[in-house]
Amino acid sequence: MAALERRDLIVVYRDRVYVEGLGDMPRTRVEMTRRGRAVARAALGVPREAGPPAPLLSLWLWKIVVRVAHAGAQGVDGSLAGRGPHYLAVGQSPDGRTPSRGFIVLRHPDGVTHGPYRWFLTDSGRRHITDHLDAYRGLYPSIDAEGVDESSG
Repeated sequence: MAALERRDLIVVYRDRVYVEGLGDMPRTRVEMTRRGRAVARAALGVPREAGPPAPLLSLWLWKIVVRVAHAGAQGVDGSLAGRGPHYLAVGQSPDGRTPSRGFIVLRHPDGVTHGPYRWFLTDSGRRHITDHLDAYRGLYPSIDAEGVDESSG
């Protein structure tokens, strides 16, 4: 892993996570960099898949938006895993330079002033769903987006 990291093919994250019954445990997560994915594709002879047309989201980001939309007024647990929030959340950035889309926000549920934070759609996220829902249904038919237009409004 150290050799791959030195060559900018992966990024290694080390932190601690609480595991029920075991306590605070060390955790190591590894993410392939864009360069790492390109090297792997070249080595395997796999062509790069074309992404969705702008301004549409990738499959994994669309899944997150749908999950948050389906949660409605309840919101999604604040520990939404992965790097999706870096691309989607207000005040985040996937690379430290590019702003996120601002489609979700981490906040308290309406009428609550303390306790856990949850993920909710922003007005911009709701507009994006309204404007592009038909395109997403055609692009990602396996994603159950039934009712996201009602639950997001």
